[in-house]
Amino acid sequence: MKIWLLTHENEQQKKTNTGRLVSLVLGESPHEIKQTQVSAEIIQWSRVHPNLELLDVLRVKKTFLIYPAKDAVICDLKDPVLGDTKTANIFDVDNYQQLKHSDLIILDGTWQQAQKIYNKSHYLHSLTKLHLITPRKSRYNLRRNQKNQGLCTVETVIEILHYVGHPLYANTLQGVFESFLAKANRKIEMSG
Repeated sequence: MKIWLLTHENEQQKKTNTGRLVSLVLGESPHEIKQTQVSAEIIQWSRVHPNLELLDVLRVKKTFLIYPAKDAVICDLKDPVLGDTKTANIFDVDNYQQLKHSDLIILDGTWQQAQKIYNKSHYLHSLTKLHLITPRKSRYNLRRNQKNQGLCTVETVIEILHYVGHPLYANTLQGVFESFLAKANRKIEMSG
């Protein structure tokens, strides 16, 4: 599984961006990644010059987009396989098995930036989109205008890693995220 973080250009330098935490833990490196087959890569989004490597992947490999579009498939992370299978547009056992061996694209930015990336990137529209439902509430408190049920980028990746059976990476990423939040909140307290 490879996680592509399609990152809005304004996010690259923000200290509050959590996509870089994902890259720190899962980024392409010579150790362990080959054994677990889990990696992550940050791609800067461009409306006029889409990343060619990503476009090639979309042509040859099953890729899911994590984005709550109107036509998204509901993916209930509380229960990976069960759930109300009578409901249309629900993630089922076959989808779950595919997810474990597919690439994922996560739009890394604010909700407004993610919407812009999606709307202006027509190559994303034909992908199977997943709307994640999770029992956890976001702990990310470093920005305003957060959606009530939304997760930040790193929290999304943590949830997915738990869901597909990579708890070691999920827990490592959770620890890095907790340290990141604690440090950022200390800075806020000291400046306030």
